[in-house]
Amino acid sequence: MNDLKFALRQLRKSPGFSVVAVITLALGIGANTAIFSVVNAVLLKPLPFPSPDRLVAIGSTILREPDRSHQFNSLSYPDFFDFRKQNRTFDRMAIYRGGSYALVNEKGAQNVQGLKVSAEFFDVLGVKPAIGRAFVREDEQAGGGPGGFKVILTHDLWMRLFNGDKAVIGRTLRIQGHSYSVIGIMPRRFQFPFETPAIEMYVTFAEDAATADGTKPNTEQRGNHMLLAFGRLKPGVNAAQAEADLQTIAAALEKQYPETNTQFGAVVAPLRDELVGD
Repeated sequence: MNDLKFALRQLRKSPGFSVVAVITLALGIGANTAIFSVVNAVLLKPLPFPSPDRLVAIGSTILREPDRSHQFNSLSYPDFFDFRKQNRTFDRMAIYRGGSYALVNEKGAQNVQGLKVSAEFFDVLGVKPAIGRAFVREDEQAGGGPGGFKVILTHDLWMRLFNGDKAVIGRTLRIQGHSYSVIGIMPRRFQFPFETPAIEMYVTFAEDAATADGTKPNTEQRGNHMLLAFGRLKPGVNAAQAEADLQTIAAALEKQYPETNTQFGAVVAPLRDELVGD
């Protein structure tokens, strides 16, 4: 107590120093709290999805490179289709590609961050829309399958565009010059991937399955690597087994398509490690 009283007397004698000391402590405590909050949320806690230990990132790798242990190159649509169809170690796998989309409704035009995904995207994560439904394989077809192009909105975009109207399913939005029907609304606080600015809507790759000029669409271009991929392992399967499975498929694709797949292999690692990165 004597030490405390002495310290207080000294601080009263030097108010300028006292103010600097208090501000310095406040900034230091605030910075440490902020950093710990991020580290706790991103590095220490598992991904906020069911059975996160079974979620893995999938990528292509160049076999001739001396150190390919950390290579996670993107995939092409045809390679992904072959991986999805032929693998024996995954419950499901999905692809995604981000971008900025021009969205037009009665309130005017705006740019929205969106994600182009395959049908099982939400099934892999183990998350369902809070309202409506998720995508199905038919939604991947050119033109979006029956009913045309589909879109799923995040909770925040739903609130911004429709003020939380639960009768939004079936409403139409004009996106990139096409009409999209709203089929689902994701739960509050759902986010994937973890990035800024945050993703606000999800569409399928149906738009990539056809071209207006009759040229080969993106979904048929095996040499066009543009997609990020991840999957959910079957129970009891680890990442090393899944990588060996995809490497076998990649080796067969190299023989079948030497002009595009020579020296391309596959790599698998825990999804959290790949999302967090350095």
